[in-house]
Amino acid sequence: MNIGRLSRGKYVVAVSGGVDSVVLLDLLKKQAGLDLVVAHFNHGIRGRQSDADARFVADLAADAGLKFELGRGNLGPNASEAAARRARYAFLRRVRKKYHAEAIVTAHQRDDLIETALINLLRSGGIRSLTSLRSRPGLARPLLGVPKSRLLAYARRAGLSWREDSTNQDARYLRNYLRLKVLSGSRAAPAKQKMLMLIQRQAAVINKIEHEVAKILEAGALAEFTAARASLSRYWLAMLPYAVAAQLLAAALAKLPGSEPRLLARQTCQLLVWARVGKPGRRKSIGPWRFYLTKRRLIVEHSEN
Repeated sequence: MNIGRLSRGKYVVAVSGGVDSVVLLDLLKKQAGLDLVVAHFNHGIRGRQSDADARFVADLAADAGLKFELGRGNLGPNASEAAARRARYAFLRRVRKKYHAEAIVTAHQRDDLIETALINLLRSGGIRSLTSLRSRPGLARPLLGVPKSRLLAYARRAGLSWREDSTNQDARYLRNYLRLKVLSGSRAAPAKQKMLMLIQRQAAVINKIEHEVAKILEAGALAEFTAARASLSRYWLAMLPYAVAAQLLAAALAKLPGSEPRLLARQTCQLLVWARVGKPGRRKSIGPWRFYLTKRRLIVEHSEN
């Protein structure tokens, strides 16, 4: 199976115990020059089933002679998908920092890409909605070009064992509803193919914007950074095309220690309008970030700093 290859180095592999992550681990074990750390986060959502998943992944790591890191949460059965994701990625970032790893590696595949794009369109509708599941510095997703069906076929041929998450059949969760009710069956295949084409086109646009923003940041006139904060020119945030200004803001947040670079489209829009017309001295908090205005700058700090 052809997947995105990783350069030599140490990587934290997120393994839930499901078929996607089990196949990912099996494929990565066969790549030369990789020092792998298996990481599993027990959300505490499914009680004994969650504990059994953790033991299963621990055994996988032990059988392969790999280091194993277990994180635990106590989110409860009513936890949202967003809360579970935040807790999981916070744990994975801690493991990466502990081992000085090149990146976290996740098992997101092509079906996940389509589901996530639809979810983001429904929730925020911004320019980045279609492309949030991409590899980026510190986060590798080598299976994005592989459909779920191929991963299942590989697992069966290789005689791999995996765990089934009972909550994946619960259509009350939006992702499950889309997968089970909207995207399943042969009738959905043409729409899924068109969605993939749209994602690819949008990714090309985003890549071009990111390239331009990288040049802007390198020039240093529009944004200044210290260890704990970012300072952006209000004038240029107002004058740049909206998509470029939005990416500049996202890039600034990504540079702050501990930040997860994600704002909803409406939050980005509100911030850019605020930066244009707000009075000096005004302050605003969104998620983990604190923003305040001077006469010429928008200052951003992460709340943990």
